[in-house]
Amino acid sequence: MIASILENIRAETNPILLMGDVNFDRLTDNPENQHFEEELLSHGIIRLPLPETRTTNTCKSSIDCICTNMPNSTVKFNIFQTGLSDHTGQQCLLHLESKIPQTSVSEHRRNFSKQNLQNLKTDLMKVDWSYVYNEPDAEEMYNAFYRNVRLNLDLTCPNKKSRTKKRSKQNGKYDEEARRLKEDFLRAFRKYEVTGNAVDKAEMITKKKDYDLKLRNLKRTAATEYINKSDNKSKALWTIINSEKQAKNPSVTPLQMEINGTFENNPSLIAENLNKFFAEVAENTLIKNRNDLHYVPQSIQNPPIRQYIEVFNFAPTNEKEVLEIISSLKSKLSCGLDEVPSKAVKHCAEQLAAPLAAVINKSFEQGHFPSLLKLSKIYPKHKTGTTTKLENYRPISLISTFSKIIEKIAIKRMTEHLQNQELLTKHQHGFLKGRSTLSALVSLVEFVTDQLEDNKLVAAVMVDYSKAFDCLGHDLILTKLATLGVRGRSGNWIASYLEGRQQLVELQTTTNGKKTSFKSTFQPSNRGVPQGSVLGPFLFVLFTNDFPNSINYNSVMYADDTTLLLTTSTAEELHSDIISSTQETLHYCLQNDLVINPKKTTCINFSRRLDEIPKIPDLLVEKEAKLLGVTIDSDLSWTTHVNNLSKKLASGVFVVRRMKWIGGLDIAKAAYYALIESHIRYGLTVWGGTTKQNLNRILVLQKKAIRTLADLKPTESCRESFKALGILTVISLYIHTVVTHTHQQDYRRGKNIHHYNTRRAKDYILPLHHTTQYSKKPSYIGRKLYNALPESLKNLNTQQLKRQLQDWLVERPLYTLEEFFTMTQTY
Repeated sequence: MIASILENIRAETNPILLMGDVNFDRLTDNPENQHFEEELLSHGIIRLPLPETRTTNTCKSSIDCICTNMPNSTVKFNIFQTGLSDHTGQQCLLHLESKIPQTSVSEHRRNFSKQNLQNLKTDLMKVDWSYVYNEPDAEEMYNAFYRNVRLNLDLTCPNKKSRTKKRSKQNGKYDEEARRLKEDFLRAFRKYEVTGNAVDKAEMITKKKDYDLKLRNLKRTAATEYINKSDNKSKALWTIINSEKQAKNPSVTPLQMEINGTFENNPSLIAENLNKFFAEVAENTLIKNRNDLHYVPQSIQNPPIRQYIEVFNFAPTNEKEVLEIISSLKSKLSCGLDEVPSKAVKHCAEQLAAPLAAVINKSFEQGHFPSLLKLSKIYPKHKTGTTTKLENYRPISLISTFSKIIEKIAIKRMTEHLQNQELLTKHQHGFLKGRSTLSALVSLVEFVTDQLEDNKLVAAVMVDYSKAFDCLGHDLILTKLATLGVRGRSGNWIASYLEGRQQLVELQTTTNGKKTSFKSTFQPSNRGVPQGSVLGPFLFVLFTNDFPNSINYNSVMYADDTTLLLTTSTAEELHSDIISSTQETLHYCLQNDLVINPKKTTCINFSRRLDEIPKIPDLLVEKEAKLLGVTIDSDLSWTTHVNNLSKKLASGVFVVRRMKWIGGLDIAKAAYYALIESHIRYGLTVWGGTTKQNLNRILVLQKKAIRTLADLKPTESCRESFKALGILTVISLYIHTVVTHTHQQDYRRGKNIHHYNTRRAKDYILPLHHTTQYSKKPSYIGRKLYNALPESLKNLNTQQLKRQLQDWLVERPLYTLEEFFTMTQTY
């Protein structure tokens, strides 16, 4: 009934406050409560977190509700005893702002308009870069290059005081027809108020519909014009979509901070202390960790250099490669302290590529990284808890765009060397070509499933590090890299890249419409890899490349996310291995400037057998845990992940509804792909093997969005609309993603067994198994689905299969896997 009411009143277009006894207990995780909250979310409404509202001798429940689509700051509630019922009373207070909001803010900033960028490009065409090329020193060469860029930047895109208007929603110009329709509606409304008869009521409703339709068309026209006039149409589209999404908590600027027991309001002092905290937090974390683990013996042994590994040197770059790297950058206005955003660099790429290539080559040749590129600007971002504590903020670091270009080329060179020498561990999936979060998740699920198939006990310890990228000692990084051949001149370049770095914190405050920036002084950054850099995470991956060989257990790694995989035949052995593996990991961390966070390090026991594993000291044992954006549970049922995903999709349905109402089909469809399909696709290769009921929950939410896009009624079939819109169902998406993933692997086929051609030569060999879970693992179900495809799809390479399978599935909207297998039997 509630769903019908919300649908009829178009709840997503109006402020809503829904209160009452709904008999869905918020404190209980059950399908009815999940369905209720998902239905609310699909209209942009959330259920506020009321405590228990009904208490009896046997139970406590929260079956009364306050639900709203208004901002959290607008709605406040409290619970009180009425003495009239076994239910508490709920009081809801609305705080409605009466003042006119600030519509514009003045600030000093560079104007990177289209004309100004073109002027910059024209001026750079006239520059004689010969004096840059003639500099014998890499440091001075970059300084000369940057001086020229900055000089022309100051001339064409100067820092000026400007007033930024707050971007309003694209509501359209309120024209004469809209005014007339409004007056017609108001006259009809006043007439009905006087007469109260049915004829006048019908007339009023008709006039109201005419007026609403006009406003809707004005919004659509304005949105279309806004996109068409924009240089960056993708960004314009996202601006419209984000304007309709539920507002999250706004970013917090620390205007008051507790410093040495005193609350300070001075922005300069706050910036100074934040910078000091960020610069020292790594060293303090290590000191605390060593004090806490003083009882653990340490024997730091640097790994020996394997002399037979070829010494790596950076090969020179050229103008063409630099242009390719620049084109791969995202066009942004954010920038480091050099004030040169990627948008300006991309616009002037042809003028900058040649001198920048010369700078890079000189830098590689001399093993020196320019000092100006070692400066970072940090914005503090609030994480959680009170806003007055330094430790509740994390640094968002901005570095030079030119630094990112050099780093990308350095990574490219180092990766080629490491792959040619086969030096990279197969356990690491982060920041390496051909590997991803998906390959890491698949590796974990395949391992667990295989062990369960062999009737083994299996567990996973998900290790969480504190400040992993920040704590590494530079000498230790260089020692590790030397074992990989990065020594000599290339080692000097990495050392120069890491050393001598400095950072400052910038705070921005707005008072009476004026934005002011406050910058701290510089602090040295003596540890870790640079925050916000491109090369930093890659160096961390290389730093931990020796981890799998340092412990006697299997592992799956994605950057600093490390999971230990343990399997034995008995509960006692598994208990022993869990303790031993965590101890070995702890020793590795103590020797390598890494700190384990015990509060977030968890263990999951996947074992099906009833063996009782003894309690593990100092380790959280959970039924489920989140890894790389996917919630993994001990039964591999994926139900908790589907619960979390369903909430995201329900919120996405709300945005699709809003986009269809104000922007039309094209914008609404873009919102669907961005906020619904992208979430479904993530990790689907592993969690798509969930139950039929869970997949149907996702399909139901997809259908809500499709009905909006296709203007269907709640009871109308969506199957043909999936096809007409070119959108895949969750079942089709699963088939597509798991089949294409399988096709990239080197599994045995019929032709590998028979030396003559057979009808099933292209089909994969399916291993025998006895557990249901094995039949759901990606490598098995992927091969089974592939084998069922028409022969015409089996003569293709992976890219061709990806495209043609997509088209094939679009033409055949599937609601279950059984439909797929039944249909393909006819081929």
